[in-house]
Order: sequence, then C-alpha cells, then structure tokens
Amino acid sequence: MAGSAVFCQDIFDAEKTYYDAEFLELYQRYEEALPLYLELIENDFVNANVQYKIGNSYLHISGQKTRAIHYLEQASKSASLKYRKEASFKEKRAPAESILLLGEAYQVNNQLDLALGNYFRYKKLLDKKKLNTDQVNRKIVSCEFAKNFIEKPIDSESFRLNLSDPGVSDYRAVFSEDGNSIIFMRKRKYYEAIYFSRKINGKWLDPVNITAEIESTGRYKVSSLSPDGLCLFLVHFNSVDYDLYQSRFNNGRWSKAVKLEESINSPANEVHAVISPLNKSLYFVSDKKGGFGGFDIYQSMRQEDGSWGIPENIGSAINTSFDETTPFFSDKGKSLSFSSNGHENMGGYDVFFSDMDQNGKWNTPENYGSPLNTTDDDLFFVPGKNRFSGTIASFDSIPGSIKSILHWVFYPESNPRKIKLAETFSYPEKIDPDKTELPTRKQDKREEILSITPVEKSYTINSILFGFDSSALTEESKNELDLIVRIMEIFPEIHITLKGYTDSVGPYYYNQKLSSKRANSAADYLMKKGIIPKKVFISFYGEDHPVAINRNSDNTDCPEGRKYNRRVSFSLEGSGIEQILTNPPAIPDGLELK
Repeated sequence: MAGSAVFCQDIFDAEKTYYDAEFLELYQRYEEALPLYLELIENDFVNANVQYKIGNSYLHISGQKTRAIHYLEQASKSASLKYRKEASFKEKRAPAESILLLGEAYQVNNQLDLALGNYFRYKKLLDKKKLNTDQVNRKIVSCEFAKNFIEKPIDSESFRLNLSDPGVSDYRAVFSEDGNSIIFMRKRKYYEAIYFSRKINGKWLDPVNITAEIESTGRYKVSSLSPDGLCLFLVHFNSVDYDLYQSRFNNGRWSKAVKLEESINSPANEVHAVISPLNKSLYFVSDKKGGFGGFDIYQSMRQEDGSWGIPENIGSAINTSFDETTPFFSDKGKSLSFSSNGHENMGGYDVFFSDMDQNGKWNTPENYGSPLNTTDDDLFFVPGKNRFSGTIASFDSIPGSIKSILHWVFYPESNPRKIKLAETFSYPEKIDPDKTELPTRKQDKREEILSITPVEKSYTINSILFGFDSSALTEESKNELDLIVRIMEIFPEIHITLKGYTDSVGPYYYNQKLSSKRANSAADYLMKKGIIPKKVFISFYGEDHPVAINRNSDNTDCPEGRKYNRRVSFSLEGSGIEQILTNPPAIPDGLELK
C-alpha cells in the first residue's frame, strides 16, 4: 500500500547469545561472557542452566563473587547429576556442581554454616554415585579452618596507603629494600598502568606513569622490585603462555621490558619472580612439568657470566600438589611469605610464611591467619623489613570494583605492641576513610544527602538501627527497606550501597564482621523482594565513623548514644536520585558527636 510504513523490531536471538557467551567462557573470558548471560535473563530466557552460568561467571570475577549467591541458589534447586553439557542450550537443568559452587559463594561471603550445608549436600550426591569426594572434603576442612581463624584473629591494624585520589584502583605495590622506591599498578579506563615514585627527604614524589617507558601494551603486570630498587620484574601473557620480563632503571628512566632467558621462561607459564636479598638468587613461579603439582616456586642462582642457572624446585616443605605463588622476602631473605591454595587455608588462596632454619632449609609454613587472610583469594602480600608488617590490595566494598593498597602490622605473642603505628611508619600517609567510596558517590562527613533540587515528588529514606550484637531486622527496618524496594522499582536505573556500622563495644575485628552481617542482612531482604543483585553494593566499617557518642565525657558507657551507631545507612546513584533524600539517624541533643 502506497504511503504505508513497515516497522521492524530486532528479535532477540537467545540461542546465539547463549553460544556467544559459551565461546567466551571457554577461553575463561568471564567478564565478557557475564553480560551475555545476564542479557538472557533480562529477555525472560530463564532456566537453572543459565542461572548456573551466571553464578559460575561471578565466581571467576575478583570482587564480584558474592553476587553469585542469588543465581546459584536458584540454579541448585534444579541441580542434577544427569545434566547434559553436550545439550548445552537445550539443557534447562543445572549440573550438580552448582551446589558446590553455591557453597563456595557462601564461604566467600563468610556464611560458613550455609557453605558447609551445601558442601555436605553435594558430598551426599557424590557418595550415592561412588564418585570422588576429595575436592568437596577439602572445602569442608577449609570451612572449619576459617571458623577457627575468624574466632581467634591475630591482633593487628591496617590502613590505606595514600597513592591516588579516592575511587581509583591501586594494587600490586612493591618496594625496594630500603623502602625509598615504590612501583604499583593503577586501573585506567582502557589499560592497566604502572606507576613509579621515590622518597626524597622523607617525602614521596608524585607517582609517574612509566607504562610507556617500559613499552608495555597495558597488559604487563608488576611482579617485584629488586632489593636495590633498580630492576623491575614483570609478567606478561604472550598469546600462548605467561612469561617473565625485566626492566632496569638507568639515568632516571626505566628501560624497555626484556624477556628473561630460556633457563627461566619455559613453554609452560611463569607468573612471578623475585630476588632473594640473602644470596641474590631468583625465586620464580611456574607450572612446568616435574613439579609437585599446579604452580610451584623454583630457585635459580646467578652465574658468573650474569645469566641464571638451572632452576631447582625449592621443595615439598613449601610446594604442594596445589598452587603456590607470589613469594616475597623479609628479614634480609631469611623469611619467605607466599600465597597458596594448598596447606591449611580458609578458602581460596591464603598468605603463609616460612622462616629459614640454621641449615638454610625452609620450615613448615604457617598461616598468617585472620584478619589478613579471608575466605576469598588473598594474593600478593609484600612483607616489610620483617614478616610482622606488609602490604596487600583489598576491595573497598563487597561486592567491589575499587581496590586500595593496605599496610598491615601484626602483633602476635612474638611481636607484642610497643608503640603506636603512626609513630613509626614512614610509607605514604593514610587516606581519610570517609573518602574512599567510588568516585560517583558524593560523601558527607557522616552520612550522605543526595537531594539537591526541589522536585514535585520526593522520597525520604532513613538509616535503619539494630539491637545490641544483632544483625536481625526489626519491623521498622523492614518497612524502611520496603520503601527502598518501591523506589527502586519506580527508578530502575538506581543502584544502592548499604553501609554497615556497629557501636564501640567488642573487639575491633568482631565489629567489622558484625557490620558486614548487618549490611548483608539488609541486602538479602532487598534481593528477596525482587531487587536484582547487580544493583546492590555492600560496605562495612565496624565501629569506625560513629554518628553519636559511645562514651560520656567522664568516660563512662553511654548505651543511649551507642544505639544510634548500630546502623545501616544508604547511598544511591543513578537516574532519579535528585528526588530522594537519605537521612542519617536523628541524634538527640547531648548525644551527637562534637
């Protein structure tokens, strides 16, 4: 018909989307596969298999693992040992493995009893079919270790190193032996940058981006800095495997990264290298054949001509049938710190240390324990002059995308507290903890107020309070969360961050855990009401950042003030926040902080 218009609409091709995601997953490109799997859900192509794929993807993305819980809970309801992987797109059930993965997600989230419940459920399935249960048995043991370590944390303290503006991810920080040179990585929009700084007259110079100097493609990763601070070791994926490189500091510049010789780099993967201050030998990590299994730590001695000699495995005291990686030295090379998912750990990789005996042999490794080690992967811990201090990168929230470098000091019985950390530490200054949120989140000193301009319709969200030593939601709290659910349904672009706090009663790290439970309790409620997990973020601060007094001026306890610090507050971002006001607790006169 003349003048008629034909309108066409793209039809969502679920099968093509699924197989595109499968291809990316095959090559372990989980961050690229995940949006495609989520697109299936958003287009109402929902089944246990897709839920399993989403949960599995989240578990392979650092900082996002707790987001797997919601999807794996759904997937595991239809878990079956008869899952047909070859059927793929047509398979609507989830594999029995989804139960195991749900246990892993709970474990990462410190929900250890739920993790154990799923591990035993999975083990029972395997027992019926007389299948190998070694993997799940190991996870059960790691949960028990986690419980013990969390209940008996090592006395310690930590703070963020001031390397960049808040909201910027910094990680893999390495130092020269004298502590006057630092190299670290920073996440940029399109690549991973490498930065360098030196300390002059006790003050750090502004970090310089040396990515171009070493001629990095933006994909070289920092491995270590030599004791004299003049040689930087790097790791790079060369299309087929990982190899080690080095760059040298000459005349104020870093040289182009050069691949280490074949005595070190093999057809397998070499993923880390560090120089021992004790004998200048090279310790490196490889999964080449002939080791104890997985990644092992090897040692190579410097030859008279300057080359590296034939590597030797450092032995079964350190290396296991699992993976050992990121070794670093302290005590002038007589103490070795490294990460392993073997030995006795809390889940994933834990950080261990081993001291050298009088015969030059490494002693049986010991776990650093909680709170340094968590139920997630703990990697790239760089000790200071001794193993009682060091740095490691951690996410600022859970789930999280921003990493900050934390400096830790430990006070076990062999290293009791003597003086305050601030009086002795000379690394970069501490970041104000009130300024460590994502850059798009505007933060007031206490709580956040996001209503700026008058609007016709506005909403007010109040912080919710908790009973003493409790993470249970009150009816009043549930009413407040129900309002949040309605608001997020009205404004679908909004994301929410739930920030948990405690009062000052109890050990510091117990309060950290309790504040996490409170934020998770509120988050779980929102998700059970239909808010999709990717819109919910969690931060927890323990007893830090009180809004009311915990103790009176005469230093007596103030229960009335403490109850306002036992809270979860909210911050929002996304289209529509100009119509929403988030209120801190209303503090009565005389109880507010001065």
